[in-house]
Amino acid sequence: MEYSNEALHIEETLDKYHPSLATSYNNIAAIYDDMNNYNKSLEYYKKSLYILEKVLGEEHFYTAITYSNIAKVFMMQNYFKEALDWYLKAFPTIINVLGVEHHKTEGIFYNIATAYEESEITEPFWEWLRKNLPENCWVNLINEISKEKESEIKKCPEGHFYQQDKTECPHCIANSQIEQQIDTYINALLEAYSSAYKKKELQKITNLDSLVGQYGYIFHKASKFLLVGTDEYGYNDYFHYPLVEWNQEKLKNGCEQFAQAKGVTEQQCLENLTQEEIRDLFELFHYTLIKVESSQKEGVSKIIFRHKVEEKECFVFCQLKL
Repeated sequence: MEYSNEALHIEETLDKYHPSLATSYNNIAAIYDDMNNYNKSLEYYKKSLYILEKVLGEEHFYTAITYSNIAKVFMMQNYFKEALDWYLKAFPTIINVLGVEHHKTEGIFYNIATAYEESEITEPFWEWLRKNLPENCWVNLINEISKEKESEIKKCPEGHFYQQDKTECPHCIANSQIEQQIDTYINALLEAYSSAYKKKELQKITNLDSLVGQYGYIFHKASKFLLVGTDEYGYNDYFHYPLVEWNQEKLKNGCEQFAQAKGVTEQQCLENLTQEEIRDLFELFHYTLIKVESSQKEGVSKIIFRHKVEEKECFVFCQLKL
């Protein structure tokens, strides 16, 4: 947030309709969104939107993305009717620019379906949707989703929409995999500490729960990256990480090591990564590298990071590759 505010202070010296100012407003909104401060998030998204509509117009792709961001904020607060209004403003441009099969288009479509369901609209979904979409957008949609497929969209018990031809809801499968991996992670973490300390000494550790929680966020981000892949992870990430210049294979390798609870002790440390690759890996989780220290075990380094938004510190042990 500190750096975003510094950038904003500089850019506010520019023309009040400068696109860079809109970008800074959007970045600050995303950070507030990440902090669940939805009122401030909406305030800055709308500041950004005001510029984008003036400079680029209502049908520009960047404007549509901002409409979608605002809709998402309303969704997070269970304001489904408001979310619907904003998603419907975004959808025509998104579908015209990216096409029907793009994952962003599909994501917004399912959000529209979910918001429609939660809004308790009595009119049948496809009739309601046709009335609320421009004709060209409707035609593009129907060309891809035939009338036969209209009746094939179904909803699982958890409320996710998906195609009839899938035997199980893909969203529920992904959530189940994450839950299973979390259980595996916690057990591996406890096992790692059990091997590092005698049982009697382990019982003296009063902050074991907070110790687990410290890595829980990182494990969640690593698991998500492995499950959804680079493109979808970047689309949903507030900083749109990973950057294209980062080594994707090394990011995947680092995430796989976290899934095995590596990095939590000197005995069970991260391996085969350079300092730069470790830095990029933690950037993926929104942490900035603070310093590298020697640990008690020869050849193993203790690397300290600080979260960009919450400013909480964490550390990992790594046998750095030269």
